[in-house]
Amino acid sequence: MSRQNGSIEVQYGWVIIIASLAIHSIGLGAPNILFVTLKPIAVDLGSDRAMPSLAYSLMMLGTGIGGLAMGWWLDKRGVMEPVLFSAVMIAMGSFLAAQSGGKWSLYLANGILIGLLGKAAMIAPLIANATRWFDRRRGLAVAIIASGQGVAGVVWPPVLRYINDGAGWREACQFFGIFVLVTMIPLALLLRPKPPAILTESQATRGSENGRVLGQPANGVQLALWLAVLGCCAAMAMPNVHLFSHATDLGFSSARAAELLSVLFAAAFFSRIAFGMLADRIGSAVSVRRPGHGVGWLDGRCHS
Repeated sequence: MSRQNGSIEVQYGWVIIIASLAIHSIGLGAPNILFVTLKPIAVDLGSDRAMPSLAYSLMMLGTGIGGLAMGWWLDKRGVMEPVLFSAVMIAMGSFLAAQSGGKWSLYLANGILIGLLGKAAMIAPLIANATRWFDRRRGLAVAIIASGQGVAGVVWPPVLRYINDGAGWREACQFFGIFVLVTMIPLALLLRPKPPAILTESQATRGSENGRVLGQPANGVQLALWLAVLGCCAAMAMPNVHLFSHATDLGFSSARAAELLSVLFAAAFFSRIAFGMLADRIGSAVSVRRPGHGVGWLDGRCHS
């Protein structure tokens, strides 16, 4: 793995990105099950749609909380171990969901196994690991992994719709659990290599000085980013969860409803790639020249 032009980037970094994209895309099949089978689950378990909708909310809440622990695990041991563990948990949660006889087992399967212990390693740790492999094209690398939601949204709704129409939502959960074990575990093994060492003298000065980022307190910037993600995902989650069911309520077939979801997520995929490339070109931060350093930083790259 050779470096070029003083960059930390090596060819194997793209293996990390593609494997991470695949892992993320596969793991996001779990919420797509709820998108597509919301109405059948409610009918089968004798409830209204609020019950499977709450299962999705618990999955997302568990993902957010569990992401903190997965990030700590990443820092201590690297990304492979949490991803392997989470793949098994997602599969176990899918199998438990397939056997659900009531709301509590569905909540446990989605909130704890799939969310807290599973999907928690599918977003933040994968992206954080990618930033350790890239500096010149970091925005693109992060965008590719984040675009797993778009890939999942294109691929999974038609597949799950077909299984649900032919066999039922429980069989869709079982199929997904088996698919996760067969695919995600081998992919996780590709993440084993350690990222290139990046702590050089100039790089060590780029992120913050005296606890400040972009001239602001680092904790304040972190909180602002957290609130931005929360606001974005809260607004996005409602249509995602109910769009398939709403389309069938309007009289469209399940096949057309699945296509509607796929078109939505396809647009999301291309926009994320575009914005990642834009971030690499124009930067996500302002270049700053500090007295005594003679170095400015723009979107993670050094400019003397």
